[in-house]
Amino acid sequence: MAKKLRYTIANRPAFDQVLPLLSLFAWILWGDDWLPEDITVRHGIYTGVATLAGLALASATFSCTMTYQSADPLLKDMRAQHHKVLKRNWTAIILSCLFCAVIPILSIFVDEYRPYWAFGVVIYAASLLITRFGRSVYWLRNSLFIVDHSDQVVPADAPQMKRRD
Repeated sequence: MAKKLRYTIANRPAFDQVLPLLSLFAWILWGDDWLPEDITVRHGIYTGVATLAGLALASATFSCTMTYQSADPLLKDMRAQHHKVLKRNWTAIILSCLFCAVIPILSIFVDEYRPYWAFGVVIYAASLLITRFGRSVYWLRNSLFIVDHSDQVVPADAPQMKRRD
């Protein structure tokens, strides 16, 4: 049961919206007390989230590229069997990281007029970034690091090496 739930969550990026929506809901309920009054502090937070999103986007793009350009037989089989799931996940990861990089920059301009909502949107973006980066690491671990396993498995038709003692 737990394994099936894990696979369902891994195959459906829409589940990643739970944490950001809960964060946004909590912000709407209790955010008045947490909004930094100094505009430079808020702008620093916006810039920090945008920077982290840019780094996550670069990392996700690298991982995705390595997954799709690998010549390893196990990865070729995985791409052939799970192409829809891989496409859905990597598309969601890359687009979300891009969204999380752009939204804080736009929030800098909105902050002058509506700081409460600008900060709330950045909290949503930061939460989404955390969940999507976790998804990126999950797929990195389950796709690229499978190559380590394939390097350890000796094919049945491989020539056997004699040991020297």
